[in-house]
Amino acid sequence: MNELGERLSARSRGGGRVETHRRSRDRQKRREGAYTDL
Repeated sequence: MNELGERLSARSRGGGRVETHRRSRDRQKRREGAYTDL
């Protein structure tokens, strides 16, 4: 997913700017397979 997609996803979940930045970091961790999305 691209940055725009992540932003829309965070918005749909009722998240704000902080959530967007958080998503970016979570996505990076998920890529390593050491993080599991709730």
